[in-house]
Amino acid sequence: MGKDQATEFLKNYTREKMLEYGKNNAKSSSDGSFRTYITTLTPERYQDTMTMEIVENSETAYEIKVTECIWASIFLAESAGDIGWASVCCGDYAWAEGFNPKIKLVRDKTLMQGHAFCNHRFIWTG
Repeated sequence: MGKDQATEFLKNYTREKMLEYGKNNAKSSSDGSFRTYITTLTPERYQDTMTMEIVENSETAYEIKVTECIWASIFLAESAGDIGWASVCCGDYAWAEGFNPKIKLVRDKTLMQGHAFCNHRFIWTG
């Protein structure tokens, strides 16, 4: 299996696992609302693994800017950002979708892909 095939396999595996993770999170939560999902994304929860700031926190949008990430540091140090993205970052979309299909993640920058920060913008489409 070549690197491209392995990366594609990782993306598919990560998506499948994170979709299931999101569904399980929703089942064990008090409700499947946008607000409940957002509580899982607080800077306090990730203080040991990421440096982030909340850019927007409204009824229909929640955006965070991540400037440091332990996973990106590890993968990028090994020149493996593409593998890191496939095994870590791409799962964020499926996690939101699994929790509630009305939650959409919009992101066009990631540390793992060489950008200065990650922009996670979660939108409530309900």
